[in-house]
Amino acid sequence: MLKDLSDIESTGKVNLFALKFSHRSKGDNFVVSLPSNQSSYFREQYCSFLRSFAGFECRRFDPVEKKDNTYEFMPLERISEIWKDIVSMIKGSVDFRNSQYRNLLPSVNLTLCELTYKGKTLWLGSQQRKTESLFKGKHPFFATENELKLLSLDKLIALSFNVDFIVDLEDPAMVYIFNRENFVKIFNFYDLLKEHVRAKSEVIKKWTFLNNPVYIQSQVETGYVFKGLARIIDDDKYLKLVETVNPSELKKRLMDKCPDLFSSKD
Repeated sequence: MLKDLSDIESTGKVNLFALKFSHRSKGDNFVVSLPSNQSSYFREQYCSFLRSFAGFECRRFDPVEKKDNTYEFMPLERISEIWKDIVSMIKGSVDFRNSQYRNLLPSVNLTLCELTYKGKTLWLGSQQRKTESLFKGKHPFFATENELKLLSLDKLIALSFNVDFIVDLEDPAMVYIFNRENFVKIFNFYDLLKEHVRAKSEVIKKWTFLNNPVYIQSQVETGYVFKGLARIIDDDKYLKLVETVNPSELKKRLMDKCPDLFSSKD
């Protein structure tokens, strides 16, 4: 997509949806299909932001670290259940004029842009801040030629076009992550990752080089454990190698490669 930004800016079509989306209070969730009169401006702003990633390396999501000048990707199936919830909301949305939630727009916390170009469809997601929090302690005025007019926060919505993630549904379906912190918040991703690692944690019992694999298994939900395990838990080839590693050989390799960190006493 980043190679097609010029084409997207000139010929792409966008439909923008504003959502209030919470994992806890799902009964309060809603979505509004925004009017199309500013579509060309929306498209320009998205493209302008994404151009800042030109030349960046696209790397597989690493739960332990994020390298500079990169954006990341992972299979969409890793967030599939929550993504299905979001898509279901969007499919049930009505147009702006007839939406019962139109007056609640200042409370949205997420926007999804359906972008189509050259027969391809992408979804661009951006975390939003509630209008009230943006103007906390402040009062917005509009300056005319002769006077100031107080703007009502009840009618004001401020949108960010910084793309946090892009969903590409083409097989194999992928999600591309441009802002890890916001992506994790939107999809509650670390909780999903914990569940994924826990579901596959039986493999730890086969790791003979551990003094107490059962204890490690019981700690899979702690940060330093689940993030590290998430790096390898789906790599069957690597896991087979781990199962056959000789403890003394492992110790020798660690001492050879990291003499500043390990000694023969470790």
